[in-house]
Amino acid sequence: IHKQECAISTDQEIINSKAPGYQLYSKENCELSTLRNAGISILNCSVFFLPNPGQIMNCSPAQTVKLFQLSEKKMGESPQDFCPLDCIKEIYSARVSSHIMTEGFKSLVSKAFLNTETEQQFAAMTVHYPSFD
Repeated sequence: IHKQECAISTDQEIINSKAPGYQLYSKENCELSTLRNAGISILNCSVFFLPNPGQIMNCSPAQTVKLFQLSEKKMGESPQDFCPLDCIKEIYSARVSSHIMTEGFKSLVSKAFLNTETEQQFAAMTVHYPSFD
């Protein structure tokens, strides 16, 4: 049985161990940290556009190209389980509201959306997505 693990983006212990230098954990940040660590261990430099918590000297453009070439070769060899997936948690709430609709508006909704002339019952719902605030 394979257990799929995920990491919470704000877990400071996970950030420090898997994606140091980043404010939040994500699988992508973890993979970029792996690339940065490879640069430090292989070329003794840090890729200039990645967080550099150890203040290691930045790689030259030629070293950066070399690192990416090496990383492409190693992609199939590295274990995929090192960087857990992000735990995505969305919280939704719904509130039911009732509105008295005029006869003209009911008729318009019936014709436009329901394609009917018969009297229909309507319910309106407001769904709030706090993650978009």
